[in-house]
Amino acid sequence: SQRNIFSTIKESINNCVKHSGEDAIHITLKLDNGQFSITVSDNGKGFDMNNLKGSGNGLRNMRQRIEAIGGSYSIISSNNAGTTINLSISLEKLDQQVKNTTIV
Repeated sequence: SQRNIFSTIKESINNCVKHSGEDAIHITLKLDNGQFSITVSDNGKGFDMNNLKGSGNGLRNMRQRIEAIGGSYSIISSNNAGTTINLSISLEKLDQQVKNTTIV
């Protein structure tokens, strides 16, 4: 649902601000051949993907939110190289999610 996408973007930006020590965050929205993609990247300190020290729950939750709606999620980060989070979903799947959403 749109809520999963919004929550993931919000958490990505929050993580950039809270942890990266960045001075710039870039958000890119792209539509290409029916695929909607969002990239959130920073130029901060990054982190070692293999050494999350138990703090990877937020990253895992973001992945689960996007995969639950049929999208894909990836994160690229390394020490002193910033972090980039990519998520994408086909417009067809996004449209199905909207049609299946019940408004209460």
